[in-house]
Amino acid sequence: MKSQHRTGTDTAIEKRTSSSSLFAALALTAGLGGFPACADHVAVPTEITSCPCAGSSVCCASGVCAANQNACDAATHALSESIQGVWTGYLENFQLSTDDSIKISIDVAPDGTLSGQVVLGKDTQPAPATDPDSPWPPSINPVTPVLPSYIPGFAYEARNIRWEARRLRFDIAQYQAWQPWCALQQSYQTGPDSYNCVPGNGGVGTAPDGTGTQMCFAEDRAGNIVAPVQCFKLFLFCDGLGPCSCDATACNARTDFSYSFDIALRDGIGDGSNTLSNGNVRLTQSSQ
Repeated sequence: MKSQHRTGTDTAIEKRTSSSSLFAALALTAGLGGFPACADHVAVPTEITSCPCAGSSVCCASGVCAANQNACDAATHALSESIQGVWTGYLENFQLSTDDSIKISIDVAPDGTLSGQVVLGKDTQPAPATDPDSPWPPSINPVTPVLPSYIPGFAYEARNIRWEARRLRFDIAQYQAWQPWCALQQSYQTGPDSYNCVPGNGGVGTAPDGTGTQMCFAEDRAGNIVAPVQCFKLFLFCDGLGPCSCDATACNARTDFSYSFDIALRDGIGDGSNTLSNGNVRLTQSSQ
């Protein structure tokens, strides 16, 4: 870039000055720092160079080159802007559904901060939960409940989104879609520092009405029956590994279980991996 700047200056001056004026003009330009500025003073570079880098350039953590470490933010910002928009594709060899489609939307804030959403499948997501005592989504059988691995059509937030060696990496919280259901639950203290959305541990017993019907009950720490509870809550939704996490004031969707994505996005093509299907992700950039 220095040589291009210098050549352009020479050409312009040759048209307007004598040779002596030319040397004076060049000296003045160099004295003012004009040539180094041409190489370093670019807020967001228009060209993206991948590592390894030539000359004295440094390789940024994002996998692109910059004049120095102070210029890495701008270089990474340019990389982010090159991939913002909507990416669509599929999860290769997807076994969880016949619909293997995925859509990833990526936004870049003016300061370079990345954000995004991930939608798995093309179905319309179910309406948010309104009944704390019914399983969600409504398709779950309350007698033999099984939690789905994800909710088709739900827009998951891309969390911890970052660049590493020109690969975009992020996570989605497995149970984010259950937030409305978890927020409806009452939080019970079940130990000195533990809380849950049922009053305590429990099991299956016989209904006290003499019909022999089996019911689920929550017990206190001494093993005394506290209250009847829905079996799907006791053994699935509120079993310590289910979608909700509670504290002294409320219950919310837990965020410690997640699926990870690691995708190389370049020239409108995305290839990578994910832990939802433990397979590959294939994407194309459909809009910017």
